[in-house]
Amino acid sequence: LVTITVIAPTGSRAEVLAKVAFLLGLEDGIAYVDREPSAAALAITRDGMLFGTQNIEDYLELEEEPLSPESGARSHNSGGMVESDG
Repeated sequence: LVTITVIAPTGSRAEVLAKVAFLLGLEDGIAYVDREPSAAALAITRDGMLFGTQNIEDYLELEEEPLSPESGARSHNSGGMVESDG
């Protein structure tokens, strides 16, 4: 597990869930966040695989093609979204 991003109603709740999930590891961490009905998580492993909670697709718009720097896409954190990478 390289990083896990959690979406929750508040930033402090997202931070707690992200830290605990990261410490638990991939499978247990995703399962932990899955038990929280108002939260979702997306994890990335060292080999670039993506894993998410059952409801993560409610928060994502997936692209068919990978994004390129020319697309103008940016990443940002806002509201109750927190990343934890140890």
